[in-house]
Amino acid sequence: MSFGLAHALMLAGLAGLAIPPILHRLRRRPGEVVDWAAMQFLDEEPAARRRPRLDDLPLMLVRMATLGLIAVSLARPYLRSGTGEPGAGPGPRLVVLVLDGSASMGRRGAEGTPREAAVAWARSLLKRLEPGDRVALLLARDRVARVIDPPSSDLSRVAEALDALPPPRGSSDLPSAVGEALRILEGVTQPADLMLLTDHQRLAFRPDESARWQLLRDLRGRLPAPVRLWAPDFSPAGPAAGSTPDGSVGPVSVSRDPIAPGMTLTVSAEIANAGPGPLVRQAELLIDGQLASIPAQAVGPLPPGARAPVLFRASIADAGEHLLGIRLRPADDPNPVDDTSERPVTVRDALSALLVTGEPDADAVERATEFLRIALAPVDDQAPVVRARAAAVSSLTPTSLDGQSLVILAGVDRLPDEFSGPLARFVGQGGGLLVIPGSRAEVPGWVDQLGPRGSDLLPALPGDLKGEVGRREAVAHPAPSSFSGPVMAPLAAGDAPALGLADLYSYRVLRPLPGSTVAARLDNGDPWIVERPRGRGRVALLAGPLDANSGTLPINADFVPLVHEWAGRLGGPDATHRPVRPGEPLAFDLDPPPAADVAAPTITDPDGVRHPASIDRSAGRAVARLRQADIPGVYRLDPAGPRGRAAYATVAADPREPDPARLTPADAARLALGWPLELDSSPARLAGRLLAPRAATDREAWRPLLLLALGGLALEAWMSRLRAR
Repeated sequence: MSFGLAHALMLAGLAGLAIPPILHRLRRRPGEVVDWAAMQFLDEEPAARRRPRLDDLPLMLVRMATLGLIAVSLARPYLRSGTGEPGAGPGPRLVVLVLDGSASMGRRGAEGTPREAAVAWARSLLKRLEPGDRVALLLARDRVARVIDPPSSDLSRVAEALDALPPPRGSSDLPSAVGEALRILEGVTQPADLMLLTDHQRLAFRPDESARWQLLRDLRGRLPAPVRLWAPDFSPAGPAAGSTPDGSVGPVSVSRDPIAPGMTLTVSAEIANAGPGPLVRQAELLIDGQLASIPAQAVGPLPPGARAPVLFRASIADAGEHLLGIRLRPADDPNPVDDTSERPVTVRDALSALLVTGEPDADAVERATEFLRIALAPVDDQAPVVRARAAAVSSLTPTSLDGQSLVILAGVDRLPDEFSGPLARFVGQGGGLLVIPGSRAEVPGWVDQLGPRGSDLLPALPGDLKGEVGRREAVAHPAPSSFSGPVMAPLAAGDAPALGLADLYSYRVLRPLPGSTVAARLDNGDPWIVERPRGRGRVALLAGPLDANSGTLPINADFVPLVHEWAGRLGGPDATHRPVRPGEPLAFDLDPPPAADVAAPTITDPDGVRHPASIDRSAGRAVARLRQADIPGVYRLDPAGPRGRAAYATVAADPREPDPARLTPADAARLALGWPLELDSSPARLAGRLLAPRAATDREAWRPLLLLALGGLALEAWMSRLRAR
């Protein structure tokens, strides 16, 4: 058995042993001699005069011992049986390989990509391992994938798994990957090596999340056997000869979703340049993976680190789900995986809206339904999103709801008794209802018909009326700072949102009911728009009328967008494609629902792997679900049955991934502090160190020494207090 030090330079702290004697020497002061006549006749024994004072010696020794124990414990002493490298152990090896699967690992340099270099290094390591050695393999992406777990001694199987890994995509979370690797080793009593095969991109390490790294240090400290951590640098040595700058396309945005067939929409994205050198490329629009018949747009010259927007206008004639994308050309980019960005959009036939008015004899200027009809379906619009039909409340019958997607009640005093029940069923089955009170002082009769005592459709109960229509004096204005939700939040953008300038001459104070959401408030704090889901449908209630006599909303610049967005929100299933985060489930509405004997559809992920989907029919509709979507990108639902249609969903990618910033020396020092993590820059040198003879078992001895030092501090405090007394 031998003794060693992991950080021998820390023994320089033993120089501090000289501090207590120096302080004790400086504190000694010669006593003042006072002659006393009677003392001159006493003869002091000479030996006593020469004896040194030793009453401070024990305190000084305790202080010196405490400083010495602290210095030696910082040097990380260990006891070794046999010979070998610190941290290793006898017997078969155990290695956990964590391969960075982020998009940056596919960035090509002068000697290939980091992914290629890391896989080649791992295969070389497998060939040099001995029979009986075990290896686990993890793929670090936004979510960690355990490829080989538990560790396997079949090294050929590990090599095959390395070759079969999907291409680099998205970003990676190395702290999560280290945590998963340490959990694999929780029940293992054999010393192990954890290898992080990465290009040292700063984003992957998350160096600013110090709390997460401290938890990992604590987790390693609780393992039954020592674990060494290595992070060789596989970043490319430099750009490949003749390569272009690394450009990327950010998330694609569309002006509307869903849209009507033939409707013109705007498709936009941001182009970023990660360098080196200025970027000069062409941006193209893709529709369902095919190049659109729209001229490409020139991008650049774009300096390194800069961004520039591109914008296309297009239309799609066929109803259904479609995929829109923007692509950079030519495709000689160092990292082509982020040269294309796509998102789905829904093209569906125009919504059918029934506008019910309670004032059929009023002038057009006084009818809210007239403004709503013009806003929803202008006369000269060849591709309207909404097909609106007006009807008087007296003409309503249960069959009036046939073929409708949205019902708007504007200024209605009371509904026919035989209509409220069918209206409740219409909403429960997926229809939308927008209720706009009139300007009468009395509370309308539909409050009892649709409220808690009726069919329980209302999201709020209307109360007192504020303001008078005839006086035409503003009593409130919409407050854009309170706008929330998918409809109202975009209308609050900008320095001076137009809706904030609208005057309301009168409105009713709304009292929201449980389960409802206040989407917008007035500048005095009262609710303006309240919404609530009801079954598969949704209901919204406005506080005030929308006619010209009750305010200036009909002539406001954002009146048409406001009406259109609420029609799309309420008029049917929510077809807006909002990206989900990695790890969240995906759900696809199957319309029309497949027959019971039709096999479950499959979902193809961005890597091209097909997953079986489960079909949920519990809510009166058919929904295909994928329990967990881990990979950023577009997922495609294959048609279910002969009448099925393809559908798409998006998992959002981390927008910071194109940033090539690497770990700084300060980042590396902070990550390695307090545990054996080595961020080695030479993979070749690391292989030699990792495979050095390991006929040694080390037992760290710094913890007992540190406990003794803490005891010394307590003893020193007690002795100092005793001496002071």
